[in-house]
Amino acid sequence: MADIPDSSKYPPSYRSQYTVTGEVRRTKEKREGGPVLGRAVNVNEHAIALFHFKGRIFAIENKCCHQGGPLWEGDIEELGHRLQGKSVGDPTKPCVSCPWHGWVFDLETGACMTQPSYSQKVYPCIVDRGIITVGFEDFNPDTFSESAFDF
Repeated sequence: MADIPDSSKYPPSYRSQYTVTGEVRRTKEKREGGPVLGRAVNVNEHAIALFHFKGRIFAIENKCCHQGGPLWEGDIEELGHRLQGKSVGDPTKPCVSCPWHGWVFDLETGACMTQPSYSQKVYPCIVDRGIITVGFEDFNPDTFSESAFDF
């Protein structure tokens, strides 16, 4: 867990931008420098993004359901911001923003805040003595095949 930085210490930066209608909206600035906040791992034949936020570890399906963007490269922050002019979700819940098109996912439920009809699979995690364990409903059938055991 020590090699995954706490994302709450590296919030994304925003700037004000005028729209064609003269309204002002906040837009996220591209992150440059600083530590990589997420980790891409393959567990039980699943590509998963791991994040550390305010002392908790979150695991979410790595491939964004929109167009396959790598969520492990996304920004992590609390939902307390506005999407398309309206407040969404519980402002204290952590979320990840896809680096490709900005779709925002709740890290606890996988719900998409940008397009409510979409969601990402999330996995329960526990940390015991610095070791992260990710939970699954079932194992990949190949996990216990003869070829998996090379003695």
